[in-house]
Amino acid sequence: MIEYLHINDDDLESMIELYKEYLNDGEFVEQELRRKYVECDYTGVKAVDGDKMAGFASMAKGLDFTYPHPELEERLRAIVADDIAYTGDAVVVREEYRGNGISHRMFEECYKLMCERKAKYILTELWIYPGGDIPAEDSVLSLGRVVYREYIEDFYKDLDKYGMTCPICGDHCSCSACIELHRTEVE
Repeated sequence: MIEYLHINDDDLESMIELYKEYLNDGEFVEQELRRKYVECDYTGVKAVDGDKMAGFASMAKGLDFTYPHPELEERLRAIVADDIAYTGDAVVVREEYRGNGISHRMFEECYKLMCERKAKYILTELWIYPGGDIPAEDSVLSLGRVVYREYIEDFYKDLDKYGMTCPICGDHCSCSACIELHRTEVE
């Protein structure tokens, strides 16, 4: 039976392992996750099956992408202004647990966390694989009303310049992204 719990300090190593296996790998990944955990009000939800982490969904305070995209960040800051915003940093579910609604449930729990923290906006950066598949597309539906959406071709083309590799493409990523800014019901 899967339990949904808040992530904590003891989960960081398991999260790094899952992140590297299913999202990005490289020396930068571990350093960045450790930095965010300490500096960015990093929070989230884990799905646990006994003593095994089946997956996690995490959020970091602020507007943040896998690597900098200054013009896009500027457009989004104009919308968010001085309101509290969090970025969906990662959603990962081990392959053997996929197809059971785990990521959707984790995002529902993350939404509750964001509302408790008075976040008015949640930013998501959804990977679009070269074949057009958007793995987390349905999972983010519970994060609030979409007030901004943009599809960007080759969004991850410079991953290698930031010390990361794509789990789909390797060193030269051709994945695109769907950027969404969700408005919560927090007033």
